[in-house]
Amino acid sequence: MVVTYAGTTASLPAAFTYVAPSTGSNAPPTVGAIATLGSRPNQPAGMADLGESLTLSVNVTDAETAPSALSYAWSATAGTFSGDGRSLMWTAPATLSTTPQTITVTLTVVEPYVEVVNGQSVSREHRITRSRDVRVHNSAEEVRAMARQFLLDFSVSSVPVDTVMQNFSSTCGGAQSERADVEKNRCNYTITDYTVGDGTPTVSFGGTCVLDNRVRNADACVVIPVRWVSTTNPGAMSCPVWEGLAPGTTTVADGLDQVTAVYEGGRWRLCHSDFVSPNPSAHKFKK
Repeated sequence: MVVTYAGTTASLPAAFTYVAPSTGSNAPPTVGAIATLGSRPNQPAGMADLGESLTLSVNVTDAETAPSALSYAWSATAGTFSGDGRSLMWTAPATLSTTPQTITVTLTVVEPYVEVVNGQSVSREHRITRSRDVRVHNSAEEVRAMARQFLLDFSVSSVPVDTVMQNFSSTCGGAQSERADVEKNRCNYTITDYTVGDGTPTVSFGGTCVLDNRVRNADACVVIPVRWVSTTNPGAMSCPVWEGLAPGTTTVADGLDQVTAVYEGGRWRLCHSDFVSPNPSAHKFKK
């Protein structure tokens, strides 16, 4: 080291040692998948209802930099964030034009570092991006509308069985027996008048639905008041299962129908339908 001051020069050999920034490779951070956690018991990952808040979290490791020293930039195609870092809250939009709708949440993890290029220190950074889709629902309304549509389709005897059953899960144990009931009804009766009311759905993932001591495992259910007036078909006695009523017989079936639903594959699907009536003459009218 040489220093000149006021015309005087002095030197001190080996006064300091300069250590250049490492020219070795800087490994980028390892960023895991974005995890979502809802507030309701047994809530499926990657789903939320309108206005619901989810906890988003991600596991990050890095050989050179502590995870707390990295920067985290969160963004989403809709909704709002609260907090920062590796774990924070995301709130789904309170309203959407249609549901279900997929919202994409994105995280960018940034690690700054210095690299020596031709003897010069150059600022660099690693940017690692992860995305996660969240299905946003209006679960209660979706289940209610689907259940009512099923009952409305059933109430018009000319509607094909496949159309009546279109929203039922193919993996749910109730679909097969429900199809058999609809086919039996179509063979025995023609519905001439009907009323399908409204209902208030209950959403409870992995819960049970109970109507008249019938217990069904489901993620949601809705009880809807119904009334059907039907006439026994001329060929009813030739049906695979004849309900025993003479052709031309008028039957009134009024009561409650409980429709259950399961959440699978990012959407709601129907599972069971149980009709209960206080009218003794309605016991043969199967759905």
